[in-house]
Amino acid sequence: MKKNIWILLIILVLIIGGVIFWQFQLKKEAVPPEEKETEKAPIEGYLIYHSANRKTPFSVFYPEEWVVEEEVLQLNGDLTFGIREPDKEVGPEGFLSGFQLRASPTQDIDGKVKDFIEFYEDFEGFQIVSDTETTIDGYKAREISISYKDWLPFEAPRQKEYEITETTVFVLKDKYVYRLNFGAVGEDAVRYQEIFQRMSESFKFSR
Repeated sequence: MKKNIWILLIILVLIIGGVIFWQFQLKKEAVPPEEKETEKAPIEGYLIYHSANRKTPFSVFYPEEWVVEEEVLQLNGDLTFGIREPDKEVGPEGFLSGFQLRASPTQDIDGKVKDFIEFYEDFEGFQIVSDTETTIDGYKAREISISYKDWLPFEAPRQKEYEITETTVFVLKDKYVYRLNFGAVGEDAVRYQEIFQRMSESFKFSR
């Protein structure tokens, strides 16, 4: 009888010890949340945004009144980051004029470019305006400008057809393909041209 009690006590101690060790490991592996940081840019009316994501750190200038959104999509590990003018949305679930970045954990940049073109080529009025080689922060990149038409707001009962222009820059760094997208609806394309240019030129990978 005493032997059975000792065996039970030993099993209980092992179980408790295992639970404590497991909790310790979880705390050890947990990454404390990082604060998103902004600072004044050397251009009047702009701020510098520093990404809070450790795996894909970067910085970019943006107009100080614009809204910043950053999240990690759990579906495929992509980081998505957006900056847009406040309330600049074409209705519910509409197209957002502004800047969006997506970082995908892959080195297949040609595959990402192909997927991008194939996604849009069936849209009404689709055309590739330009396809050139460029650099982003000293890294070789490919810049593709397209235009097409789409009905907005998405999934709304009353829609209007809009002309949409997008300039997307693909750049490979380390184990990620970065996709910098500058998109605008209608007249926004002309109004945002200088802003997008400044944002593109200011984009830096944090080292």
